[in-house]
Amino acid sequence: MTGSQQKFAQTNQSLDEMVAAMREINMQSGKISKIIKVIDEIAFQTNILALNAAVEAARAKRVWVSRSLPMKCATPAQAAGDTAELIEESIAKSNGGKVKVDQVATAIRIVTEESAKVKTLVDEVNLGSQEQTRGIEQIAKAVIQMEQLTQATAAGAEESAAAAEELNAQSEALKDIVERLTVMAGGGETVAPR
Repeated sequence: MTGSQQKFAQTNQSLDEMVAAMREINMQSGKISKIIKVIDEIAFQTNILALNAAVEAARAKRVWVSRSLPMKCATPAQAAGDTAELIEESIAKSNGGKVKVDQVATAIRIVTEESAKVKTLVDEVNLGSQEQTRGIEQIAKAVIQMEQLTQATAAGAEESAAAAEELNAQSEALKDIVERLTVMAGGGETVAPR
């Protein structure tokens, strides 16, 4: 595995971990949302109890209790509502972040797959180049062998031509000798040497 392949593998692993973390955050946000709804319900019930207590205090002529109790109970209800709103915003942003992370993860996976395809093509081109180089080397060796064979054939032809010339000279000499012998044996004319 090359360095870039290792980096892509590490990036994919990090993305998988980040996507898993975003899912976990999403699940936790859902749980928090449920808890906030329970708190909101408790605050609502507390308000109802405070109003009932204020009504009872008013009937009992305790004015300060009937006025202050609903206001004191409204504060936690408002805080619970504000907290719920903030958490809902956080959940929405978390969901948006998860969508973006998923998009980035998909894009990086596509880039990784395309890079792997490019690497495969480069490897194939490299292999083809190596095979082509070996083929060229074999052709060069064959040309050298043909050149050597041609030189050997030319040298052999020169030697054959020289040998043929020598044989021709020897055959002329033998012809002269035969003619002389023929003349001597027949008692005829003397042939001058050539």
